[in-house]
Amino acid sequence: MGAFDRITVITPAADGRNAKHGGVAEWRTKGMRPDDGTSHTNYGIIGCGLIMVLKGELGAVQFRAITRWFPPHVQAERAGRFDIHFVPRRIGPTGFDDSEYVNLDPMGSDVGYHSPMPMYEGQTTMGECQYSPTGECYYDGSSLRGSRWVEQYLLKGGSEAVWEAMEREYHSLFDEHRDEIHALTLTYERARAANKV
Repeated sequence: MGAFDRITVITPAADGRNAKHGGVAEWRTKGMRPDDGTSHTNYGIIGCGLIMVLKGELGAVQFRAITRWFPPHVQAERAGRFDIHFVPRRIGPTGFDDSEYVNLDPMGSDVGYHSPMPMYEGQTTMGECQYSPTGECYYDGSSLRGSRWVEQYLLKGGSEAVWEAMEREYHSLFDEHRDEIHALTLTYERARAANKV
């Protein structure tokens, strides 16, 4: 069993609303361009994101969550409409929080894996990946599991509980494929050494 790298990234909050919707469109995300005031595209608002990746010799497991930590101007805008200190949480008839209530809970968005080989029949590669030992990635994940992990691990046990859950996930996914992955990695390293990759 090899050692693990624990990688934690906090992504910035952004306001991707167009000017028509009160936003400043300050997206820094690839593919989303700043609003010139004429766009009808409205990407919404996103809070800071939490990304945790447990990387080992066989692949990687990731956990992602989105916070409600918005850009300062959005916080000020929301604070002007809501008293966030005394707002009860209530689920509306649709199953979502009613719009007149503020939801400050973190939202799990993914529990997934980065594998150097397909993990099920028909799985296709996602291309290059910094977390796969061969550089080629077969990825899959679940936002539903991400939401469950927020409640089961993050809120109850903090980051250490999440790391422990990720290590269990890693072993359940990759241990039975150890020999195949080692063979793939060896082939990749030999090809790279011969300047073929």
